[in-house]
Amino acid sequence: MVKWGGAATFAFLLVASVVSVRWHFGWAGAGGWMVEASWGTVNVARIRQYDMPKYAYNRLFFQQKKDFALHTRIEWFLKPPYGYLAIPLWIPAAVTLAATAGAWRLDALARRNERRDSCKMCGYDLAGLPPGSACPECNKVDVIA
Repeated sequence: MVKWGGAATFAFLLVASVVSVRWHFGWAGAGGWMVEASWGTVNVARIRQYDMPKYAYNRLFFQQKKDFALHTRIEWFLKPPYGYLAIPLWIPAAVTLAATAGAWRLDALARRNERRDSCKMCGYDLAGLPPGSACPECNKVDVIA
């Protein structure tokens, strides 16, 4: 199940990074807090109330941008109580892709071990041994598939 969740998360991050190059979307709330995707990044910010776009106050927003840009590095600014953190969407997408690929690989190995006569504990090939005999590698009994 993890592998499908990872695949769906990766697909979402990929679509969000492509869409955010041309579109600006997110949520802006009370107190100047804002979470948005824009220019290929996800941004978490606390800005001054009067700097916040009027269309975005205390609700979700989705707006086409007039400019085209793609940010590829982590950026931050902190001047309490205001600040922001911008993380390019390719970073969580790459981490999600690596974890998902690992989950798919482990699942493929588990399925391959289930199909052949192998020890469920250590994967040792038990071909030729009578049913009910112990694994010669780990001495686990009743492990022939």
